[in-house]
Amino acid sequence: MLPLQPTSRTVPQVTASFFVNLFLDELNRCQDLIKSRSIEVALIAGIGKSTIQYLQKDRSSLTQLWDTNTSWSTINSQAGDGNVMASSVFVLYGDQHLVEGGHMGALFSSYPFLKRKLT
Repeated sequence: MLPLQPTSRTVPQVTASFFVNLFLDELNRCQDLIKSRSIEVALIAGIGKSTIQYLQKDRSSLTQLWDTNTSWSTINSQAGDGNVMASSVFVLYGDQHLVEGGHMGALFSSYPFLKRKLT
């Protein structure tokens, strides 16, 4: 893979929670590759289902970096499809479409759009 210059949207290597996700960092570094190759992208996001927006570490265990007894809670939002937040889908550049429904429901709801786009 060609080395790319980091964009302003690159996730920092060290996050506030002290965890590093190298896979997501690599995806973020390469996200402009599609645009630079002039590839048309259709982004379809579902909304209306409770989706984890943030993970929150229990305050009592903030002094321990990783512990099997650590308690996590979630902050949920209806701005997702049950798996992915719409804001995460729309990080990429492309033709953005928002449909109401869950992860698979968004795919089925977007059938007419996909049919028009692909024919």
